[in-house]
Amino acid sequence: MIRNIHKLFLIFMVLNLSGCMTPPIDEQDQGTYEKTQNSLHRTLSKEDQINEGSGDDYQQEVGKDDYQHEEPKAKPLPFSEFQERWNAISDEYTLENYIVSLQKVENEPYYLALLDHGHLQLKLFKDREHINRIQVVENGFTSSDHLLMISAWWQMVLITNSVDSLSDIDILLAGVGVGPNADVTAVQNTTFTYGGVHYSVSKEGGHYLFEATYP
Repeated sequence: MIRNIHKLFLIFMVLNLSGCMTPPIDEQDQGTYEKTQNSLHRTLSKEDQINEGSGDDYQQEVGKDDYQHEEPKAKPLPFSEFQERWNAISDEYTLENYIVSLQKVENEPYYLALLDHGHLQLKLFKDREHINRIQVVENGFTSSDHLLMISAWWQMVLITNSVDSLSDIDILLAGVGVGPNADVTAVQNTTFTYGGVHYSVSKEGGHYLFEATYP
């Protein structure tokens, strides 16, 4: 029952990413809803859009009413703390992308966690004691899987960066082509830098990969 309530909340959260709807909330859920609503309810204007620059890179136009973000801010995460921090974000924002275990993949340079019953793969690459690259790989094809995938992208930006405002993440995701109802048809191969961290989105054969790399 709790899992179903969380899944409904996640759907509402992603829908609000594009300003699609504002669902009714019970009083007992109001606190959690308001935290997420502040981030995901914003309707994007032309000034909020991330405009394409030369090649595959782009930067956001910063106007008088937009956020200011000085780079660099982000620092690589200690590998030993990653699972705890990731799951703490899942708890705070009622997400279902929990890491149960991280396993070193034999003959591969990364650690692997399976999210959403294996529909999402979280891969961690580390240099000594710190993580230097993170990937979220989607293996599912349904709209439900895409909802969870977008929430994992949102979560990945939050854990890898010193975000000034949660609404900044909404702007970034809209800039890579995420549309209403977790519509990813407009998502194209894209790279950008935010807070000193390099991000990339790639699509191949219906599969999506979202990557964050520390310089």
